[in-house]
Amino acid sequence: MSRVKRGTIKNKKSINVPNVYLKLPSLTPKDVAYIHFAAKNNVDFIIHSFVRNVQDLNDIKTIFAEHPEYKGKILSKIENREGFDNIESILENSDGIMVARGDLMSEVPMEELPYMQKKMVDASIRKSKYCIVATQVLKSMVNNPSPTRAEVCDIGNAVLDGTTAISMSDETAYGSYPVEATSVMNRVMRYTELKRDELHHFSAKPESTDATYTFAKEVVSAADAAGVKAIVTVSADINLNKALGSYHPKAPVLAGTTSLEDFRDMMMGYALRPVHVSSLATKEIVAGSGL
Repeated sequence: MSRVKRGTIKNKKSINVPNVYLKLPSLTPKDVAYIHFAAKNNVDFIIHSFVRNVQDLNDIKTIFAEHPEYKGKILSKIENREGFDNIESILENSDGIMVARGDLMSEVPMEELPYMQKKMVDASIRKSKYCIVATQVLKSMVNNPSPTRAEVCDIGNAVLDGTTAISMSDETAYGSYPVEATSVMNRVMRYTELKRDELHHFSAKPESTDATYTFAKEVVSAADAAGVKAIVTVSADINLNKALGSYHPKAPVLAGTTSLEDFRDMMMGYALRPVHVSSLATKEIVAGSGL
């Protein structure tokens, strides 16, 4: 007799087909309607599930083209092997990725997941794109007021990998301890960031040779060496601010901007602390040690 595995069947769940490249449309009619809604209401980010290749992203951009004033960003959820195999081109054509470990581990052997996570975070750093590590980061805190030791280490390792952000889902969506989970996440991330230079943390650096990145690298290097408390920019160029964040400075970057869209965009950046101002009289950058 075969062994029967018992479990709870829930609604609205997907079907995983490991190691098979499925030739299915990337967008359902409901997806299309949601994207039109997002464009009409100026939603900042669209996180697209199960991105497999550049064509999946182009399908969204085709809808964007119908709303020429819309400047939304696309984050690609990587949830299968095809998406992982195409990570370089996906990063080139989107504003960042989410390492969606839930479905990804259903699609690949579990022993491959740590390598894949680190590989994708590394690629994101090199491409200067946003990266979110997600799924079961503090899963035990859905029902318990404190985390497991392994979960604490998972958060710390994601920070040391160089990820831009870490996301919770069940923990805050319907968990019994959303505030406590958020507090744990905050404490572990902040402490690990303070200690990262004592360890062999991420070695990847942005690959861009653009003058903005060259300048940003020099600023971050000088600021880190001087031990400044903050890097303050009063530049209207969001690319400069994002470039500064991409080099993972030790000090926060207080980035002034007159644009609310840029303000919300920079909330995703590493070390960026956007400040909304009414006007920018100059275009300068200052490293402050006495703040």
